[in-house]
Amino acid sequence: LLRLQRQPMSARLLCAFKSTITTGKHLHHAAASTVVEGLSNSRSSFGGGSLAKDDPALRRNTVSHALRWLGKFKWVDAGRHSNPTAVDALDLICEGLFDVWSAVRNISAACLPPIIDNMELGDAEALFIRLSTEVTYSRGKPNVGSWRRIEGGLLGMIAIVRKFSWASSRTARSTMTQFDGTSEVFRMRFAGSDVLLKKLPVFITDGLKDKLYDMLAHPQLSTRETATKLFATLLSRSPFRVALASLKDIVTRLRGGTLGGAGSGCDVASSASTPMKFLDAYEAVGLLGVCDYIIKHIPTGFLLPNWPLYFSTFDM
Repeated sequence: LLRLQRQPMSARLLCAFKSTITTGKHLHHAAASTVVEGLSNSRSSFGGGSLAKDDPALRRNTVSHALRWLGKFKWVDAGRHSNPTAVDALDLICEGLFDVWSAVRNISAACLPPIIDNMELGDAEALFIRLSTEVTYSRGKPNVGSWRRIEGGLLGMIAIVRKFSWASSRTARSTMTQFDGTSEVFRMRFAGSDVLLKKLPVFITDGLKDKLYDMLAHPQLSTRETATKLFATLLSRSPFRVALASLKDIVTRLRGGTLGGAGSGCDVASSASTPMKFLDAYEAVGLLGVCDYIIKHIPTGFLLPNWPLYFSTFDM
């Protein structure tokens, strides 16, 4: 209590949570707004004797309790109705993911799965789009300090994509017929919903791979590693041909864009002997990390026809 008395902002945040938790099961708009405002002010005033500088552990605990509390509620679709309570909740999630301290970012990402379980698809879309706006990196003009927000955005995007999983569905129109006259096909399911999608939603796939290629060239190691995890998560929830095409695309990038046709053994041999233009070390390491995942999960028979090209590229 004495500690909280010295930190009036922290006391106000925690009291808001306590009053909200004890008054009912619905997300209280005023309490959520108070928490978001307090965390935002403390982060923006970093270095000026604020909560962010004086007691980061208290900020971590506040975010942890806030997001665990948030995971207990069903959401109104913020993506379509712009419900103010849900929008404040998105603010709260982003404040945790964009924090200057890695411990706060990591605990925020760890608290996301139960929150996403209670989201509608529109809510997940609103959060994903908001996070993706922070995941930008210009190779020629690096923004000092922005890697923390980029890493937090990537962590949140991973949590969302992981909530899509393959599910089997029986249909009468397919070439793979079962004994009962129906057939089994696989669809994409979001969290615990009953809606089955043919593939990942457009808001995830549209432009994400281009962003990830930029992130794989980022000078910050943790950013590259997180981008690799997101790339692997994306490929594991994409059709098989997407992973195979991605491997060829990455090999082309590793060779500096000097990749000829790879349709026959002769073409592969000529491509393997083509001089390579070496990439920046950060980008090469990032791309090789994705290759490592793809090669481990693609059957060997699909790799052997172009293996001389792949091996010569990796060897260089």
